[in-house]
Amino acid sequence: MAMGEGDGGRKNHLQAFEAACVTMEKGTSTSKVKEAEDSSALRSEDFLEVIRNSAHQSARQLASILLRKVLASHFNSFARGGYAEGSPLDLVKKTLLYCIVHETHPLVVRAHVAALATVTQRLIKLEQKQQVGEILPDTEGDSQMKIADNNNNNNNEVAISQLPPVTAAAWSDVLHFLSDGLKQQNPLVRQAVMIMYGFLAQESAAWLSEAPAERRKMEKKQNINIPSLEAFTLTLRDDNPGVRASALKSLQHMLEAMTEYELPEDQDAEIVKIFPTLLHALQGIVDRASTEDASSHFKVGLDAVDTLVVSKHKAINRYFSQYVETLVAAVSSDYLDEEVRKSAA
Repeated sequence: MAMGEGDGGRKNHLQAFEAACVTMEKGTSTSKVKEAEDSSALRSEDFLEVIRNSAHQSARQLASILLRKVLASHFNSFARGGYAEGSPLDLVKKTLLYCIVHETHPLVVRAHVAALATVTQRLIKLEQKQQVGEILPDTEGDSQMKIADNNNNNNNEVAISQLPPVTAAAWSDVLHFLSDGLKQQNPLVRQAVMIMYGFLAQESAAWLSEAPAERRKMEKKQNINIPSLEAFTLTLRDDNPGVRASALKSLQHMLEAMTEYELPEDQDAEIVKIFPTLLHALQGIVDRASTEDASSHFKVGLDAVDTLVVSKHKAINRYFSQYVETLVAAVSSDYLDEEVRKSAA
């Protein structure tokens, strides 16, 4: 945040926002947060400062949630500054990526991932609009949300034709995170990758269906990180239950998204390869069904299996006996909820 006139006032606003978040965390008031947000007209860089530096979990989480709202409502105003290193969007991405890796609270991590996903989705959407020559102004989202540029000018509508051209390089750092994050020892980071896959399911499914096989092979050979179904093969077998649960949820979103597209043969084959790993994950949930949230996790995984069975039934015939065995084990479980056991039946 730049130093200058009113800097002390902004510091006071940030302190008021943090104090209000702590008050809300204690369950004594939620109105104070709204008052602090409205009265201070906090800017995106203010939210980033709270996300980076606040010692309070609730403040970091809410700042990330509000930043996501600003990004969704006024993305074109951010994009006006370009996408290169040092631009406002680059600062947002780098801050969120750094904080995702170093955050210790799962709920805060999820808020950061959601904000980063919003940036990525809007970059992809903007590129698509520019390719078709769309010039409509950005009027999506909450028109009352306040956002100020470096000159303190409110500007909520920027014509797409006035924005710098977007290329895939604009979100290459996010793709690197999707690949490199799975290698991190910290399970929260691996879980964050899977949560991001869930948010980007629609975009990933569209890319996998539309990109020619030759292009995907070329990008892989050039070490360009791309969305990959292979990620689920790893994370569904992860030692950490949180990672496995997030992988199940994201896989379900991905499979649902893929039903809307005609996939090339190689991608169909990759989906089919996931089936035995998915059944193994479900069997693992049954075996550990006394743990918390086992029933909800099994239900998500069962929905993913059902999606595969309906859309790829011919290709997965060879796994039918394993599928039946998993369902029988679930029905016979003494720990899974009755509703889940009925779904398995």
